[in-house]
Amino acid sequence: MTSRIAAASVGFIVFATAASVRAQQGPLMDPIPAPIPQSRISVSLKPIATGLHSPIFLTTSKERRDRKFVVDQSGLILVLNGNVIEPMPFLDVTSVIAQISPAFPGAPHGLNPGYDERGLLGLAFHPDFHDRGSPGFHKLYTLYNVPITKTADFPEPPFPNASVVPNCQEIIAEWQASDDNPDMVNPASFREILRFDRPQFNHNGGTVAFGTDRLLYAAFGDGGAANDRGNGHNPVTGNAQDLTTILGKMIRINPLAPSLTSHRQGAISANGQYRIPGGNPFLSRAGAVKEIYAYGFRNPYRFSFDFATGRLVLADVGQNNIEEVDIVTRGGNFGWNIQEGTFLFDPTTGNVFTNPNPNPNLINPVAEYDHFEAQANAITRIAIVGGFVYRGHKIRALHGKYICADLKGLLFDVDLETGRIEQLLNAGFFIKGIGQDAQDELYVLGSANEGPGGAVGVVTQLSAALHRNEAEDTDD
Repeated sequence: MTSRIAAASVGFIVFATAASVRAQQGPLMDPIPAPIPQSRISVSLKPIATGLHSPIFLTTSKERRDRKFVVDQSGLILVLNGNVIEPMPFLDVTSVIAQISPAFPGAPHGLNPGYDERGLLGLAFHPDFHDRGSPGFHKLYTLYNVPITKTADFPEPPFPNASVVPNCQEIIAEWQASDDNPDMVNPASFREILRFDRPQFNHNGGTVAFGTDRLLYAAFGDGGAANDRGNGHNPVTGNAQDLTTILGKMIRINPLAPSLTSHRQGAISANGQYRIPGGNPFLSRAGAVKEIYAYGFRNPYRFSFDFATGRLVLADVGQNNIEEVDIVTRGGNFGWNIQEGTFLFDPTTGNVFTNPNPNPNLINPVAEYDHFEAQANAITRIAIVGGFVYRGHKIRALHGKYICADLKGLLFDVDLETGRIEQLLNAGFFIKGIGQDAQDELYVLGSANEGPGGAVGVVTQLSAALHRNEAEDTDD
């Protein structure tokens, strides 16, 4: 997720055009000098579960209001009934994740305990999970990394040549909850939807989610390393700008087995496992990946749908300077690696510059922040962690605000109309994810460790602060 790890651990090949260098004015050492102000909204984090490894996401099937599911990067999906973690996991893929290649030379097989961006990353329940008469009944979808065991549906881009070996692969898989025990997945129900190669260990993306159109969206990083350069990266445009690769993209598919759907729901995919919606923007573009919905992303770790407005809100993790929030639109190009946020980006150095001639074909973020505070250019922020537009009822003042965080432990609220970002609190731990329950209340997940090692992970609930009169902000 963080650019400082990527730059330190993986070498890369760099290219730049003379024209782009002439246009740059800078580099900017503190691109956004103004500090992020403190929010006037007072909130707190109430611990719900502790002793986890690396919790990164929380969601619900909406079948039972009190049941929540916690995704742990180590390979577990845990059932949270009320405020109690059930002793048996809902799903366990730890043995598969333990077999992936080392993150970088010197790291162990499986997840590197000090820092890793791989693992079990995403979970989505089919919108018809509760409907016994639907083909989506009790079906759920996961996104996670696996060892290289077969040819990918989307192979690594052949740069500098086809002999370059990927670090691992990433898959979307379908599962079904057990008929005998709704708190467990039937392991025999596994069905692989799609598989793609990962050039490096970082920039995996991490979200799978169903949209207002009841289709499955997923977002993947540019392949890893730094600056969208290196083995398995297009040396001219980078992967994120290359429509012939799935890397650096958001995709949209109907994940149900084609035998359960009809041709009216799209063409059958090349691997025969899902359908490609007819409204996807690059269906008729020669050579383009037909599954692509939008492109130009570096590491779109988290996105979510605001069902009140239909907006698709995505937080894209930046390189060395800028973190951004995007409103994703069909066919949109969100700029990486031409831009980082609204700033011109130089893939040779990783620096950003004032952009004298903004490209009208690139969509700017609706909000952005940099890694620095003005005093002494101290690095205080490193990677955005996307969340949700708050639609709960316990903190009225947050209604309609986008709640996100920085991995360093800072929780933010964002006005998506004005782009104003304010800091709600410092959690005191590494924030790795934000979750939402059936009542649209939010949870903040993280750990005392930056990496997935140890058993110091925590799930907390976002609540109104109790230490002062917040009557105007709460509706308890």
